[in-house]
Amino acid sequence: MYNYSLVDIAPTIARLIKVPLPKTDGTVITEVLDYAKNSNNVILIIIDSFDYCTYKRLKEYLPNIKKIEKNGLLIFLKSVSEHTTPAIASIFCGYYPDFHKIYETGDVFNSNIKSILEIASNFGIKSAIIIESKGALAMKPKIDVAIGVDTIKDIMNYDNQIKKFTIKVLKEHSPKIIATHFRAIDRYAHENRTWNDIIYAAKNIDKHIGDILNCINNAIVMICGDHTIHWKKKTVAEKYVPLIIGKKI
Repeated sequence: MYNYSLVDIAPTIARLIKVPLPKTDGTVITEVLDYAKNSNNVILIIIDSFDYCTYKRLKEYLPNIKKIEKNGLLIFLKSVSEHTTPAIASIFCGYYPDFHKIYETGDVFNSNIKSILEIASNFGIKSAIIIESKGALAMKPKIDVAIGVDTIKDIMNYDNQIKKFTIKVLKEHSPKIIATHFRAIDRYAHENRTWNDIIYAAKNIDKHIGDILNCINNAIVMICGDHTIHWKKKTVAEKYVPLIIGKKI
């Protein structure tokens, strides 16, 4: 399963929630459709700086993600950028960065390209996102629910707030599609922390994911990285990020 890319996520979600998507650079991941039959909701969890080699090294510390993979699917997606904003934009809209031209958060305010979340909302399908504050502000007029968390020095607290707001939105709004974004691994990698610090960040994210999964039913869970890890100590050049697919009945 090496023939897919981050741009294939949006077309796949569009097919899952049964909304038409304009022609994009992406294609539908048929393995996900076959696996996801009769699941009505989608939760997309993006883990920053989470490439496949990093996941493979961390897997033994991630019981919740590991369980999802064991009972579901692991698909390799080619990353489209080494930076967060253009990569996440490609996840949401299905276009490569040289087409969507969203290279920083401010570009979202002026972009005419619609994300899968916005398209879903336009078709009356409740969509939500929990992300950093500026990104949420840009998405707020476009979708049903956009909750922002201010970027703070304590990235563990930041991710914890992301988790809490995700659970709050799930309980209070029951969106059919929700996206959320954890950043601790990326922050620690940029700070060139030790591998033990990266493990600590990943274990916390895995716990957050477990807490979120306890609050959902009849949903397809999609966990993916956005780009390769920014860490000076990495030893392998990686171009793929994992897409881990599971079901919560």
